[in-house]
Amino acid sequence: AGSTMTANVCKKITAQLTGAIGKQEDVSVQLEALDILSDMLSRLGGTLYSFHSSILSCLLPQLTSPRLAVRKRAIIALGHLVLTCSGNIFSELTEHLLAELKRNESTSTTRTYIQCVAGISRQAGHRIGEHLEKIIPLIVQYCNVEDDELREYCFQAFESFVRRC
Repeated sequence: AGSTMTANVCKKITAQLTGAIGKQEDVSVQLEALDILSDMLSRLGGTLYSFHSSILSCLLPQLTSPRLAVRKRAIIALGHLVLTCSGNIFSELTEHLLAELKRNESTSTTRTYIQCVAGISRQAGHRIGEHLEKIIPLIVQYCNVEDDELREYCFQAFESFVRRC
């Protein structure tokens, strides 16, 4: 009975959390909602299976937030999501990250996407392995950019690939 109640509570809360995150009105509310969602995904990710698609749809736009704290929390939440999501959701996430890395809209968002790839690799390296042949050349290309912080994130991504994949 306890696990059924937990599942019901999670389902009720998840829709409200994704709504609060998506609205982007009050950053403090958004950050709290991201923290709570991350915590729920880390503890009860499988229970939220039916919400994984809407969670992914809610988190991806946060990677381009003007607020760095929002981006970092979105990366953490995505790291927890990849532990229990389906192969389709994982592929959707990976394809999105690859497309954004290819677009290279700004150095700031490129840093975020590389951090996200590294975070996913740390959490679920066994799943990202099949995508490495597409990911690695993109990250190698960013090592040539005159931006020490970007290079550092590239090296961290390579380290996570070596350790986890």
